[in-house]
Amino acid sequence: MSETKKTGEMVYVPFGEKSEITLTPSTVSRYIAVKTRSGKTASMDEVIKFMMLCKARELNPYAGDAFLVGYDTKDGPKYSLITAHQALLKRSEANCNFDGMESGIIVNEGEDKGIREVPGTFVAPGQQVVGGWCKVYRKDRSHPFYHSVDLKVYNTGQSRWAKDPAGMICKVAEGGALRKAFPTQLGGLYTSEEMDAEVDGRFSDRAPKTAVAAPTSLDDFVVDEPIDAAFTVVAEPKAEKTPGYSIEYRSILAQVRACETVGELQAMAQLCKIANVSELEAAELDAAVLDQEINLTAEVQA
Repeated sequence: MSETKKTGEMVYVPFGEKSEITLTPSTVSRYIAVKTRSGKTASMDEVIKFMMLCKARELNPYAGDAFLVGYDTKDGPKYSLITAHQALLKRSEANCNFDGMESGIIVNEGEDKGIREVPGTFVAPGQQVVGGWCKVYRKDRSHPFYHSVDLKVYNTGQSRWAKDPAGMICKVAEGGALRKAFPTQLGGLYTSEEMDAEVDGRFSDRAPKTAVAAPTSLDDFVVDEPIDAAFTVVAEPKAEKTPGYSIEYRSILAQVRACETVGELQAMAQLCKIANVSELEAAELDAAVLDQEINLTAEVQA
């Protein structure tokens, strides 16, 4: 059982591990938090929020499960919890219903052949990478969970994106598909590949983006395929459809909805109180906590 041994120190057992780890504000600030490009460091409130999120989601930042990454915006520096791709895979594999996945890239082969999905990330001569796709299978579902993404939405043209756009966009698709397949375990956890464009400042200083049309075919890069009618997926945050909401709000909302116990919900409620969100977002988070508490109470009584 995790506990707080003294002020500012959090002790808990990460997911899939047997030994406790200890997080302190000084350790996070010195070794885990990443400065913004302008050199700004995370505030104490942001460090504490990161620690609370790691504890609530049982992440081990020492093992590379999570990072506190900063980026500059016109409203000042912002920080987000970024999850490692390996953390999503580790949690998925631990689920007894995980039945593997398929993934690859979407390529444009010219006017004659058009656009098609190919497995893996090898790009043959004459192919142009335009997106990524992934299917995740569960033993208790008759249909796979499918997710596809458009390269130009995520490509920063820098670092790994410049060297290996195929591998990067494939990971983005895998992250989305895994969250759809396992919303309780992975809801609200986003990888560095998915957040690179945000951290790079491409989205933070511009008006809300509109829907991006697919190049030509593959059903306009349809993101969802039908799944079992008897299965209700825990939805991604509704704010995803309202680009005006902040990333922090969307992340916390998803984690509130993913809480499975009253204890987890209470921890998230404390996080909501110190979250760096607008008054409207704070009010909606309070309402989401209340709704989830009602749902959990009803499940216990049932």
